[in-house]
Amino acid sequence: WGVAREGEKITVTFAGQSVFTVTTNGVWKVWLEPMKPNATPQRLTVAGDTTREITNILAGEVWVASGQSNMERQLGLRAGQKPIVNWEQEVAAASYPEIRQFYVPEVKSFTPQTTVKGDWSVCSPETAKNFTAVGYFFARDLFQDRHVPIGIIFSSWGGTPAEAWTSEAGLQKLPEFAEPLAQLKKFTADPELARREAQAKQDAWFQNVDPGSKPDAAWSAADLDTADWKTMTLPTLWENAGYPDFDGVFWFRRTFDLPPNWDGGDVLLHLGAVDDNESTWINGEEVGATIGWDQLRVYRVPAHLLKRGTNVIAVRVLDTGGGGGLYGGGDTMRLICGAPGRDSRLETQVVSLSGKWQCRQSASLKTTGWPPGEFFQIPGAPTVLYNAMIAPLVPYAIRGVIWYQGEANVGRERQYRSLFPALIADWRRAWGEGDFPFLFVQIAPFNGNTPEIREAQLLTLERTTNTAMAVTIDC
Repeated sequence: WGVAREGEKITVTFAGQSVFTVTTNGVWKVWLEPMKPNATPQRLTVAGDTTREITNILAGEVWVASGQSNMERQLGLRAGQKPIVNWEQEVAAASYPEIRQFYVPEVKSFTPQTTVKGDWSVCSPETAKNFTAVGYFFARDLFQDRHVPIGIIFSSWGGTPAEAWTSEAGLQKLPEFAEPLAQLKKFTADPELARREAQAKQDAWFQNVDPGSKPDAAWSAADLDTADWKTMTLPTLWENAGYPDFDGVFWFRRTFDLPPNWDGGDVLLHLGAVDDNESTWINGEEVGATIGWDQLRVYRVPAHLLKRGTNVIAVRVLDTGGGGGLYGGGDTMRLICGAPGRDSRLETQVVSLSGKWQCRQSASLKTTGWPPGEFFQIPGAPTVLYNAMIAPLVPYAIRGVIWYQGEANVGRERQYRSLFPALIADWRRAWGEGDFPFLFVQIAPFNGNTPEIREAQLLTLERTTNTAMAVTIDC
């Protein structure tokens, strides 16, 4: 399927079949007759006003591998996490040209998309380290058992809840998502108004769950007793500094002195990248806030907020999954003073901000629950991952789905009893292939993963046709 000139005749030829259609409303789609598995590479030709050929195509079983970091974790090394047992030996032995992976980049959208950027990789010792680890072992064992080509469509995002992977139509059947869906519609209609309303709710959430965000005792204040705070050497992920698997709110503070010849002008603050979201204060006044784990933080600090002598910088970080903290991301933590252009006689002065910071662990998402649904910019918002990372895959012919997710819905276990089955039904409706197999992993009892979330997964198994659950309680 694809796009073409209105009325253009499209002919598709593959594996001895040739079918044609005519483009309507700018799009076309054809269906090939079912075919037997074939491990011999074949060529597909699409001919219209122009001709496109796609080579090295196999016919076999295709499975969508999705979920949160459990599925996202690749076979090779990953910063802040322990290596997978025997990963080097597994990669060295991964010579399976009949196994392929299509990687869907992590993107989000407020409306359903029809295309996604991605590419196929043929499984080999050079490529296997970038395969989803769970997906790789699933594909390898399936191939060894069935001796047919196996394709894995790898579409997952760490720290994300099930509602992000469910369409608007799928969530409309669940009353508790009525307000978030209404807010999403408001956001698409008037983004600026929605942002202001979202900011107000975000501020209220922080003030409710985070001791450091209380207006009368804010940890961003210029004067604060920090005798009971610990220290951390930055930049780093806090998982590497003694706080493994903590998702939630963390505060950082440090003092700095401006150069003696500071010219009294604005300065540039570089914090590097912060995972995921951050707000920053200088001497008790907010100077910036950014959402996104891969965004470099560069803020202009107005001169009137600074003073000669000691200044205080405070940073509040919210991490919603995976690694967390001020980890640099390729930038250097520093202040740049005396920016060129103000006075050519002044040299640019750089104040390093790397090194020891004071830090304090605050609110854990395991006790506070997920932030409000109005956090539209984060990948946990309802529908945004379905729209961008699942909808474009339809109607690619699939055998079934493997799913590994659940931690991000801890705290809303009773809701998950209906949400998870709704997701399965939603995907089956979208593909229109009937009740295809939906296989999922019951998450292990690790670090706050509750019995109730595993119970919700068990109930989904019992109440949803053609599903299977891998139990990991002994892991």
